[in-house]
Amino acid sequence: MKIKAKSAMLLGGVIAGFAAMIPMVTYAETKTADTSVTVNIATSLTVEATGVTQNINAGSISEDGRIIATVKSNSPYTISLNAKEHADLKDPDNSYESIPASATVVAGTDAWGIKKKGGANNNDNTSNEAGYTAITTSPVVFYRAAAGTGAESIVTDFTVGISITSSLSAGTYSTDVTVTAANI
Repeated sequence: MKIKAKSAMLLGGVIAGFAAMIPMVTYAETKTADTSVTVNIATSLTVEATGVTQNINAGSISEDGRIIATVKSNSPYTISLNAKEHADLKDPDNSYESIPASATVVAGTDAWGIKKKGGANNNDNTSNEAGYTAITTSPVVFYRAAAGTGAESIVTDFTVGISITSSLSAGTYSTDVTVTAANI
C-alpha cells in the first residue's frame, strides 16, 4: 500500500511540475467593444368622451353642461377640443338661426363657449379659467397634464356655457365636438 501511495504522490508531483513548466498563453493585442441595451416603451393612450345636453329657457344663461374626457396615458398629454364641421350650434330644422361659438357668454346674447382648465398652462384639472373660449374647427388645447395617469384613468370635465336671447326660435341646436388626447 505504501508503494501505491508514494507512486501516486510522485506521479501527482511530476504532473504538477510539468504543468508549471508549460508557458501560459499570452496575447499580443487585445481589443474590447462596448454596446448598449435599449428598450423602447411605446406610448399608451386612450380617450373616451361624453357630450352634453342642456335645457335652457329663452333669455337666460346655462353653465350646467359638461364635456367629459376620460384619459389613460403613460406619458404627459394634452386634451384638445374642436368642432367637427361647424362651430355654431345649429338646428337642422331651422337653417336661418344659430347660436355662435363665442368667448362672451352672457345673458341676453346668443352665444356658447367652453372653459379651459385653470392654471398657468391649463394644467390644473381642479379649476377652470374664468372666461370662455370659442370653439373652432381647429383643435385647441384645453388641458395639459404634466404627467401620465399611471394605471388609472383620469376624468377631466369642461364647463359648457350657453346663453340665448328671448327671440331665438325654439329647437334643438347642436354641433359635434371632437375630443383629442395627445401624448407630449
